Amino acid sequence: MKNNSFLKKYLFLFLLFYTSKLFCVNGIIKGTIVDENGEALFAANIGVNGTSFGASSDFDGNFELSIPPGQYDLTLSFIGYHTLKITDVLVTSNNINILNQIILNSNAVNLNTVTISATVQRNTESAIMMVKKKSPILMDAISSQSFKKSSDGNAAAAAKRVSGVSVIGGKYVFIRGLGDRYTKTQLNSIDVPGLDPDRNAIQMDIFPTNILDNIKILKSFSADLPADFTGGIIDIETKSFPDEPFTSLSFGTNFNNNSSFNNDYLSYDGSKTDFLGFDGGLRSLPVSTTAQSLPIDIILDYNNMLSINNSFSKNLSVIKKTSFFDGNFSFSFGNQYNMNNYKLGYITSFSYKNSFQFYKNKIENRWEKSSNQNTYNLEPTKKTIGDLGKNNVSLSIMSGIGIKNNKSSLKINLLHIQNGESKAGLFTTQNFKSNVNVVKTDILDYSERSLSNLLVEGKHSFNDNNLTYTWKISPTISKIRDKDVRETPYEVIINNNDTSYIIDPSNASSPTRTWRFLDETNFAISNKLKYKHTLLENKASLSTGIYYTYKERDFDVILYTLSANGIITNSQFTGNPDELLNNLAISNINQIGFYHSGGSQISNKYNGRQLNFAPYISEDFYFNNSLRSVIGVRMELYNQFYSGENQENEVFNNEKVIDDISFYPSFNFIYELNKNKKIRASYFKTTARPSFKEKSLAQIYDVISGTTFNGNINLLPSFINNFDLRYELYGEKTNSATISLFYKDLKNAIELTKFKSDEDNIQPVNSEKSNIKGVEIEVKSEIFFISDLINKFNLNFNTSFISSRTYLFGDELISKLDNLREGENLSDNNDIHERFLNLFGVNNNDYYRVMQGQAPYIINFGLNYQNIENKIQAGLFYNVQGRTLSVVSINREPDIYTAPFNSLNFNFSKKFGQNFNYNLNFGVKNILNSNKQMITSSFNTNDEIYSSYNTGRELYLKFSIDLK
Repeated sequence: MKNNSFLKKYLFLFLLFYTSKLFCVNGIIKGTIVDENGEALFAANIGVNGTSFGASSDFDGNFELSIPPGQYDLTLSFIGYHTLKITDVLVTSNNINILNQIILNSNAVNLNTVTISATVQRNTESAIMMVKKKSPILMDAISSQSFKKSSDGNAAAAAKRVSGVSVIGGKYVFIRGLGDRYTKTQLNSIDVPGLDPDRNAIQMDIFPTNILDNIKILKSFSADLPADFTGGIIDIETKSFPDEPFTSLSFGTNFNNNSSFNNDYLSYDGSKTDFLGFDGGLRSLPVSTTAQSLPIDIILDYNNMLSINNSFSKNLSVIKKTSFFDGNFSFSFGNQYNMNNYKLGYITSFSYKNSFQFYKNKIENRWEKSSNQNTYNLEPTKKTIGDLGKNNVSLSIMSGIGIKNNKSSLKINLLHIQNGESKAGLFTTQNFKSNVNVVKTDILDYSERSLSNLLVEGKHSFNDNNLTYTWKISPTISKIRDKDVRETPYEVIINNNDTSYIIDPSNASSPTRTWRFLDETNFAISNKLKYKHTLLENKASLSTGIYYTYKERDFDVILYTLSANGIITNSQFTGNPDELLNNLAISNINQIGFYHSGGSQISNKYNGRQLNFAPYISEDFYFNNSLRSVIGVRMELYNQFYSGENQENEVFNNEKVIDDISFYPSFNFIYELNKNKKIRASYFKTTARPSFKEKSLAQIYDVISGTTFNGNINLLPSFINNFDLRYELYGEKTNSATISLFYKDLKNAIELTKFKSDEDNIQPVNSEKSNIKGVEIEVKSEIFFISDLINKFNLNFNTSFISSRTYLFGDELISKLDNLREGENLSDNNDIHERFLNLFGVNNNDYYRVMQGQAPYIINFGLNYQNIENKIQAGLFYNVQGRTLSVVSINREPDIYTAPFNSLNFNFSKKFGQNFNYNLNFGVKNILNSNKQMITSSFNTNDEIYSSYNTGRELYLKFSIDLK
């Protein structure tokens, strides 16, 4: 009996112990191990002191330990590197402890042990700083942690905190003040077109911050990068394997003093699906493709003409509505699972934004110089003022899944973006030149855009991670539908305070309805092989690969004009455009009235194809512990084909309009003075190529600005020689300072200019030679004298000063010389300060101007406050870009500049909950209530307004929940 009692007690204690173990759920320790150059260390050992637990890192340097709750010391080791001990790592049940990115320092002789204390939360800003510090090329970067500090809400707004970066229209990032054609955007290091396929850069405001790891800004070139950039490349990196499970939900609203709850907001009756970013069929072309040229002859086929005429929407007039406030919503979730020897990760994000803008008294003016060279004041040729209402809906969904083991990974990412924008404008124009009159115009505009992208990426490691192979395949389909763009002009007759209206095609043009169709297919393939080896007993790595892209676009324009059959008396017009297809429409009873005629515009229809085959090779070599070089060359075989016909019946049938094989060398040198100071120097060659639209015969009319874009089939690619020099200083934590000098020499730079004969027409042309030189300064620092353990103040300041020159030749030079004012001289190259340019083939007495699209300066300033104890962050952010030449004019027309826009924003955020699960953001945008303006400038006279509107001051509120 005694033995049985002892056995029962033993069994009870045994079951109690293992039951407690059963309900004691393990915690997780995660981290990433790299060397001092940021390279992942494969098969590094991680041991837990005093236990049998351990792990090794995979080919990305990542490791994961599942371990019972407790406090532990870790030992990390790798052959040829210092052993590292991390003490006091706290593990709690069912939680994930994410360590800092762990750096092991190499020391082949003395393998000492270094001990540090653990940090619970991964400091992504520190990780980004390390990546920037160890990058083989000149790079800046921002982390998702930085996004949250500024609470800008999206990647575009946060990116302008980077030195030399500015954001245009809240969406597109420009680098070093260079226009869009010189800046390229990639998603996960591969080309992805945006909602505007004519741009190198994609809309960055569609990416919510919680799905991003970081954004890198690459300002110098290496052979594994695409050669078609000059200012830089923006590489947006999304998460594939979340460090811990998360579910995020956010709601936001914006109140704008101009557009929210405005009773004068202009709109028109749209489709029931407009709130989803696409038209539900209301604006679809009612004429079949076979009948696009009908009705042509109302006499021969009157009944058919009536049938088609009645199929069009009869709404041509804007209406006033009370606008709503802006709203946005986002939802994302992700997790990572262990499956035997594999890890499976997934992430999904959905975002929705519905915004309203209203521009009261929007101005669009046109000016010219007097024919008398002794007269300095500019003379108006046209003055337009009116109101414009815009409703923009954006919807995006992105989903990714990945699986990996210690030697291979496979990732699949799907992205779809849907955007719909409705505009309604009512404008009054005074014409002073050819037709001296007053015209009232109703404008109804709708544009529907969509983009669908698939990215499949694989990475494989061989020979203990000394050989890696990475491949990517990415097809994309882009569509743009400009649906039923309606423009109805009335000539206004004022006689003895009595106002009447007429439709007069000869003096005010005809009412029109336009449909534009753009379909573009993009296909990109990337293959990269990297081999780590030794050269002259020093470490090195060889990279080689092939990059291939194929793009094809179909573009078509269908235009219908409202024409009158018979004579309609002036007394029948009331000035309300809806009357044209109601009271004044042609019918069976009344054969006098308005009807539609027109169809497909053959001269605006085209097909374009681009093929780019690009093999490359590059060697990353350490001469010694201080000097590193990255030298490579990239060859790009680029062909562009065009099919189309112009108004003179000149036909291009799949004609090769660009046939280019060029080599793009790159030389990058990094000299490390000590571990916190380094100097970078680089030379590289790049290119900028014309888009499909630019190298075409198409004419594309914008109803809001009244400007027509004209393609130029003779446009040539640009080629750029780039020189960079940078000094970097790194302090404690994320404190750093850099100063950079750069010079760019451009051949055949592409610039937008006015037509000689028409002030409302612009066209891209080549200039023979241009150059850009500039300096960038950036300081990131904690303000120590007002910071303590609880309250932290951080200063982020960067500025760029840039001088650009385009040397004049041909028609532009002749026209400028012929139209100089009395006492005016063109800038020339006689000043001593610039004579060194002779080294680059620039002759004295060459006339020059600033380069189109190049900003002379950029200033970014941010002051951040953080109270750790109360979980509060606040920031004040300022951004401005200097006056930039936007359109180069010719003859008596003055140049057009974009004026500086002083952007001052404030943000405040407060976190709630034990685990910081709730976050409340509010702030103010455009505190200074600045106007967005374009101006015209001429010698010895005041600037005149070319275009102007006020965006309003905006208050925003956002509430987010993070569930872990």
